[in-house]
Amino acid sequence: MLVKVQTSEELEQQPAFAYPILSVAVSLSVGVLIDRWLAPAYLGWLVLLTCTTVGWWFCWSNNRFRYSAGLILLCFLSLGGLRHHAYWSATENNDINRYASTTPKLIRVTGTLTSKPRIVSKTEDPVISAWPQHDHSYCKLNCQSLVTHSGSVPVSGIVQLNVTGHLYHADVGDTVEVCGKLVQSFPPKNPGEFDFRNYYKAQQIRSVLFIQFPDALSVQKKSNRWSPAYIRSCLLDRCDQLIIQNLSEPLRPVAATLLLGKRLPLPESLRTSFAESGTMHLLAISGLHVGIFAGLLWMGCRLLNGSQTLTTFVLLVGILGYAFLTETRAPVLRATLLIVFVLVGQYYYRAISSVQLLSCAFVALILWNPTELFNVGAQLSFLAVSGIGIANKWFRTFQTKRAKARPLKKLLDESSPFRKRLAFVFNATQRTYFITAVIWLLTTHLSKLHRDLTSPNPLQVAVVY
Repeated sequence: MLVKVQTSEELEQQPAFAYPILSVAVSLSVGVLIDRWLAPAYLGWLVLLTCTTVGWWFCWSNNRFRYSAGLILLCFLSLGGLRHHAYWSATENNDINRYASTTPKLIRVTGTLTSKPRIVSKTEDPVISAWPQHDHSYCKLNCQSLVTHSGSVPVSGIVQLNVTGHLYHADVGDTVEVCGKLVQSFPPKNPGEFDFRNYYKAQQIRSVLFIQFPDALSVQKKSNRWSPAYIRSCLLDRCDQLIIQNLSEPLRPVAATLLLGKRLPLPESLRTSFAESGTMHLLAISGLHVGIFAGLLWMGCRLLNGSQTLTTFVLLVGILGYAFLTETRAPVLRATLLIVFVLVGQYYYRAISSVQLLSCAFVALILWNPTELFNVGAQLSFLAVSGIGIANKWFRTFQTKRAKARPLKKLLDESSPFRKRLAFVFNATQRTYFITAVIWLLTTHLSKLHRDLTSPNPLQVAVVY
């Protein structure tokens, strides 16, 4: 029996309903939106998921595939709402946020640091401040117990630590005891101000613990040397050492930002210069950096005449390792998933559909962190990649129609090597400008809506904040 294998071009010509994973992505998104806007109860989502799953199984067992298709989409809709509710709204009964209020409270709490302390220098402002400015250290604490006069009370939840000064004696994974003032994260006080409450809530953080001195944090137990977080911290420290040893002082913050995504050490004047020149997107670790890194690895394997199996293995290890090093940010996770899907598909000689690939990456990202659906960076990232696919499809159709209308010119171009190279360069230039124009048109309205910013470069608006 002969089986027709579809090419990538044939897959792109299929209608939208031919992509099942796209329907799953839309259903998950609708469930997340319903939970964010209407905030139904957790039990309601659980009952809906159970009923739709049972109904789908009954219809599928009785060969009622039309009804089973609708019910499976309702299953994913309820799954998206359930996942978002568990991530955004649900808390434990002993959550540390229950002890917090808008008025700072002095507490003593123990827990584990889940992020490496990062030091932010004081703001260089030409206007003299009414109070002294200090450097601050920031990290996250997974709370375990609250120390009281009568003993310790078990608690849970994550708080943001804001330490005045440099926190050098603690690292990620350490068990620490902290004494500070706990306060709930506050909403914006002025129109148009950045919403820190939703920003922290998207990271499952609902309270901030202010510490006046670094000595108010004492390390009770050092972290496990073989934990993934500690290994990543050591690798980042080693990368910082290599940058300091091999680059001059003015280039160090730029290199740390471009390679590792550390925008904090970058001077404000230099960051403003990047923003004004339209190259701000280079300072954020995104799909562009992952693509460049994957291309370098692929070129190295080709120069060394590596086999397909070895090339696939090197690319998978390198891309996953880079995503681990950069803490799997949303754009990096999206690009990593796309590359992994492409590598696996090519290894097994499967046709690749850009719609299916992008939908798979979107589904994985929503299940990983459903609040990314409301992140402007993730929105612009997926919209830009979708624009690339749409522009490529339109440009390929335009080239096909033009070649059919002018067969003599196509024959002349193919008969002369010089004309063939010239036509290739001309078509590549046309494609580049056309794709850039489509991306700009798709992202301009979204960037204007979220950031009140219209930029001639469609890539930099995703990394303004």
